[in-house]
Amino acid sequence: MQPAVILNYIKPLLTMKPVISYLLLGMLLAPPLLHAQQKPPTMDQTTQENLHALLRAEYYEIQQHYYDPRYHGVDLAALYKTLDARIDRAETLNQGYILLEAFSQALHDSHTTFILPHRTYRSDSGFEYAMIGDKCFVTHVRPKTDAVGKIYPGDQILAYNGYKVERESFEQMRDFFGVTTAQATALYLEAPDGRVRHELVQHRIVKSYVTRDYTADNANMNSLNDLREEEDEDKFSKPKVADLGDVVVWKQPDFERTDTEMGTVMAHLVMGHKALVLDLRGNPGGDVNTLKFMVGELMDHDVTIATLEARKPEKPLIAKTVKGHVYPGKVFVLVDSESASAAELLAKEVQLEHRGKVLGDRTAGAVMESKRYLETIGGDTVIPAYFSITFANLIMSDGKSLEGIGVEPDEKLLPTPSDLGSGADPVLAQAINEAGGSITPEAAGKLFPFKWRPIDTE
Repeated sequence: MQPAVILNYIKPLLTMKPVISYLLLGMLLAPPLLHAQQKPPTMDQTTQENLHALLRAEYYEIQQHYYDPRYHGVDLAALYKTLDARIDRAETLNQGYILLEAFSQALHDSHTTFILPHRTYRSDSGFEYAMIGDKCFVTHVRPKTDAVGKIYPGDQILAYNGYKVERESFEQMRDFFGVTTAQATALYLEAPDGRVRHELVQHRIVKSYVTRDYTADNANMNSLNDLREEEDEDKFSKPKVADLGDVVVWKQPDFERTDTEMGTVMAHLVMGHKALVLDLRGNPGGDVNTLKFMVGELMDHDVTIATLEARKPEKPLIAKTVKGHVYPGKVFVLVDSESASAAELLAKEVQLEHRGKVLGDRTAGAVMESKRYLETIGGDTVIPAYFSITFANLIMSDGKSLEGIGVEPDEKLLPTPSDLGSGADPVLAQAINEAGGSITPEAAGKLFPFKWRPIDTE
């Protein structure tokens, strides 16, 4: 089915942007793309009833909590009715999940989304990819996977499973393919030397668990699984610091740390250096309390980060200066297309307060405030699913929201395909050198080596 036909077919889905509608529902309407799925569970009556219940819960939570009572002009009732009927026609669980994601994506809101339950299996493509400027590149290839020898860091991804890769729809595309657990990914690539080729990368499929069984016989096992997941994630989100003499580099993977931990890094590892390079590349954001504390460590006065546009009055985000512990040196903040939410707010605040310099790529433009709502299916054995619902838009002191716009760096710096291939980091090197240090892009690339998250059998 051609894109134009698909778009005409899904016009009844109201105000959804064509590119988003196409990405989310294209798989339902184009059976040839289904060949890459790992034996998707077929739809039995219980599964179908569960999907209806989840969609009904999603509809209710958005009605009750979404910050814009007009829902940006989307007719939620009509959309719910349309998608609820589609569930009866869905053939697989994957297709049902796509419909749930389509409901939240209709609002075009970065923080309103359906969060997948645990699946019975996981899929590892063997490679990482990201937007750099307006192009998408392979950034890392996992050893001992089918991707090795087929694709390389620095390859530009022109098309992903038949879809053109563009910055405007990148996150929707990534979310869409995250809903499905595929056996393979078809890539249309351009190498740094200009060669164009097609590659089919086979995924590694590992068993997982889809339920949380808290009956007496299984409670301990599932509690251990929960704890292990938290510990694994904690290892990857820990602050990392490189002492380069007068210059210190602080790489912060997310904003999910306590004030005590962040304060310890500042007091014992950052203070005393003439310049700080704060690396927020790849940082998806996190807790606003962490954001406020970090801003307070950089500013010698209280700062109103943003006021909240919401259904009911909400307190503004105010960062209080950490008296006696404010970092006095020069500040350089690094961001990229993966820097989102709280990371974007910090970078923009540094600009608005003229506190330092922001370098790198335009940020994600995913800046809202949301809460998660839990919906469980089952009794003692439950499948937990979450809905993230935006309850406030954030308006900064310049009167603007960063949602859909992002932060434009003061100095735009992008790694080249050859940098990605060699592991060099010219962005970090430039920041360190401007801060008063001296380092090559090759040496900068070795300061914080990339590590793969485990995808072992549960």
